[in-house]
Amino acid sequence: MPEPALATAVSAALPKGVGEYTAMEVIDASPPHYRVFVEAEKGPRDQQLGGCHNGLAAQRLDDALKQENPVYATWRQKGAIGAPEVQEVRSGTFEQLRAQRLADGVAAQQLKVHVGPSLARSI
Repeated sequence: MPEPALATAVSAALPKGVGEYTAMEVIDASPPHYRVFVEAEKGPRDQQLGGCHNGLAAQRLDDALKQENPVYATWRQKGAIGAPEVQEVRSGTFEQLRAQRLADGVAAQQLKVHVGPSLARSI
């Protein structure tokens, strides 16, 4: 999935207040699919991202991904890829992960920040 298509789909489909996100391919499932982890900008996740924890957010993301990426839409139509999952993580999770990766010796230049739509507008 091209990053710009994912960013546009996240912005269109998920609630305002997504601070950071990342996606991974789940290839050991049948069919394979994407799992998108989202973190609120600040504050309790239920106040910031209420609704990401249900299937509606995943359905909205699936629809937005189909709009943004015709290849994804074709794969979904053929059943070659399953619907995405959306999983909320606690506020601060991505920062903790970055700190751990740096402590493990990963170069700071190798760590990619995936900002949500509301943060992206302010950059």
